Amino acid sequence: MAKANYLLLIVLVMGLLIQCKPGITGTPKPNEPPNTTLANIPPENDPTNPYFALVTLSWDGEDSDGYIVGYKYRYITYHLVRGDSIVFDWDSTGETQKTIPFESSDSINLQKFEVKAIDNEGAEDPTPATRLFYTAMVQTPQTNIITPNDGDTLFALNYTIDTWPGVTVIFSGSDPDGEVIDFAWQVDTMTSWEWTEDTIIILGPAYFATPLAGTHTIRVKARDNTMVEDLTPAEIHINLVVPSFDRGIIVVDETKDGTGYAENPSDEQVDEFYQSIIERNFTAWDYATNGIPPKTELGKYRLLIWHADDPKDHHFMDHSDYIAEYLNIGGNLWLIGWRILYSFDPNFPWEYESGSFPYDYLHIKDANEQTKMDFTGAEGVSGYPSIVVDSAKIYPFRKGKLPNIETMTPGPFEVPILTFNSASADTAFQGKPCAVKYSGTTYNVVFFGFPLFYIRQEEAKALADKVLSAFGE
Repeated sequence: MAKANYLLLIVLVMGLLIQCKPGITGTPKPNEPPNTTLANIPPENDPTNPYFALVTLSWDGEDSDGYIVGYKYRYITYHLVRGDSIVFDWDSTGETQKTIPFESSDSINLQKFEVKAIDNEGAEDPTPATRLFYTAMVQTPQTNIITPNDGDTLFALNYTIDTWPGVTVIFSGSDPDGEVIDFAWQVDTMTSWEWTEDTIIILGPAYFATPLAGTHTIRVKARDNTMVEDLTPAEIHINLVVPSFDRGIIVVDETKDGTGYAENPSDEQVDEFYQSIIERNFTAWDYATNGIPPKTELGKYRLLIWHADDPKDHHFMDHSDYIAEYLNIGGNLWLIGWRILYSFDPNFPWEYESGSFPYDYLHIKDANEQTKMDFTGAEGVSGYPSIVVDSAKIYPFRKGKLPNIETMTPGPFEVPILTFNSASADTAFQGKPCAVKYSGTTYNVVFFGFPLFYIRQEEAKALADKVLSAFGE
């Protein structure tokens, strides 16, 4: 019996040795492809109840012998009225939900959506999950260019500076059945569209076809949340003027043509006065006859002298944005007038805020107006000569004193050059700046808060010579 047990043990050991012999293995089980399912959202519909083209779909995958690593999806659009179709390429994703803008350019569109899971062996579901549903036609968004206006003439430079980074374009879009999500723009001969989510772009000189001076085309189109683009992009044509600044001075006379009597000078009297005190070559420009100089003309001059020596009916304020453009590209301004600041805001005393011309370009913090007959002249400071009112040019009852003279507080980089002489020694005005000079890196400004025409001619001439020298003219 013991011998039989011994033989059985030998047989078992030999069997184990044979079974563990190297190189003898079993056949591996083939990888099973994954399976994909779609949630019942949205449910299948019919052509009488189409969905909006922006549809959210959810799906899931399972794998019996591994795990899911991702998905592929695509859709086919059948245009049921036109009778054609579009097959979109498969797209990969690791997500299990997507909001998809389905192409819906026909009045009724049948969408066939397919999604398939991918497992860790790279196997794809051979029978993608499918959903059929209908979508209605998507309306195209509309685009509007707010500024510049079509046909506008703008100053431009061949390089950018702090005050002129380029042409600013502002636009908007609307969509009757969705929402605008972004915009694309084109300039001149650009072959591609540049996309942005902003509604403001700044176009530097490099974006425009050469030469920069001349007519250019800007196009903008909106795109909505179904990825439909405006089929008729907004388009404007603008004219860019590159200043030469190869001439010195242009003098714009805004003063009305009067009778020639006291405080009502004729146009000839005003012209003669400024011709006598400006001892430089200059171009005279009559505002009443010609309006404001066009940019093609203004851009030739380094210095604009604008005088409005009449106490009312001022027009400088109406063109302050225009003048701001000129200053931003390197022009200079000497602004003279009776109640100039009053034309911007008649509520004195007044504190100016950023965004206003007096604050941004005249560099004035605040201003006040002496409405009484109190101004007898001004004391020169910072090396400027003093001046006195010419009593022969004003009404006799004023006794050499002018009313409605403005004083101001200079802002940064601005200095007073004349201070108010008060006949009554009114502390609210006596010694306060009534003329200031701003020196900047791009432009320079001198502002007089009084009418220069009513100053004694010889003193006005000495003052003008000092101001013009400060401008480098």
